[in-house]
Amino acid sequence: MALGVAVLLLASFGYQSRMRDVEQAVAHVNAADRETIRSGGSAESRLIIEYGLAVAALPLLMGSCLLGLGLARTRSLRVPQV
Repeated sequence: MALGVAVLLLASFGYQSRMRDVEQAVAHVNAADRETIRSGGSAESRLIIEYGLAVAALPLLMGSCLLGLGLARTRSLRVPQV
């Protein structure tokens, strides 16, 4: 589960970094080209998030399932107090 969270954090960092690069590129172009560059850059940045979600989905799912199984087992192992 920690692996999935780490991948999501890394994807979020990559997205923010890429959007910062896009805004720097937009600052140095003609006004007519700004929207084209911004839309292309944001689409490319979203790919980083989509890839991060795809990679993180399995570890997050497996981690949450294993956590649920572990909690169920610890609850079933408890001895009722008389």
